[in-house]
Amino acid sequence: MKIKVVADSCCDLLPKDVEGVSYSSVPMTIQIDGQNYSDTEDLDVNDTLARMNSSTAISTTACPSPGDFAKEFIQEAITFCVTVSSGISGSYNSALVAMKMVLDQYPDKKIFIIDSLSATGGEILLVLKILELIAKGVDSVESIFKTVEDCRDNMVSLFAINKFDNFVKSGRMSKMEDILASVLTIRPIAGDDGAGKVKVYDKVLGEKKALRRMVEMIRERKNPTGETMVITHCNNLSAALFVKDYAKKLYDLKDVLIYPMRNITVYFANDRGVMLAV
Repeated sequence: MKIKVVADSCCDLLPKDVEGVSYSSVPMTIQIDGQNYSDTEDLDVNDTLARMNSSTAISTTACPSPGDFAKEFIQEAITFCVTVSSGISGSYNSALVAMKMVLDQYPDKKIFIIDSLSATGGEILLVLKILELIAKGVDSVESIFKTVEDCRDNMVSLFAINKFDNFVKSGRMSKMEDILASVLTIRPIAGDDGAGKVKVYDKVLGEKKALRRMVEMIRERKNPTGETMVITHCNNLSAALFVKDYAKKLYDLKDVLIYPMRNITVYFANDRGVMLAV
């Protein structure tokens, strides 16, 4: 039976990056100054940044509707769907509603929804794991689901950002804190808390120190030997390459993959933000 893989657009993996398996990215939405922008492949990240950072209002995001997910779930006999963490978005719950809608009409279909408890690179890792297991010809789709959930539960996601505009606009940070952080080049290192919510782990002076510290923090939570790391970035390939080189010096990794961030991820990470997942 044919298998389809689906993710929301907080997963920075594009359909053109996937071969051999049907893969779809369901767009989320960004609202800036009352205008909605669908996070499709042709939505330009730099245009989004310019609109977002020139606006004095609070921009917001919205998850895909159940109908958006259902259009994808209905296409094949088996579907795996990976969503951004339920701790920061309603995407997972929307996918669950869509699954029920489709199964009510087509009860023979098999649909598996995976809450990544992460975002961006974390979602990419889980999608890549699904694709790897499909390619191996695993007999049971249920075993694929279990293996991917186990991978999710052992995953570490960390990120470093340089701009704090959305934190100030949303009230999560005062303007004075933003000014001090910018003047002192303070870089918070945040990541998943193990349960799908964002936690600030450290604050470091300077980008290079923050990037090094982010990589070093991996070993405080897991042994990444033999695993794949995904790095995503917004207009900061040099930082992504620095993280890659430093990670390969510290750890015996299977592979390190780098992807540019899409619009929803950029909404949170802003310009020059860098994220890793392993």
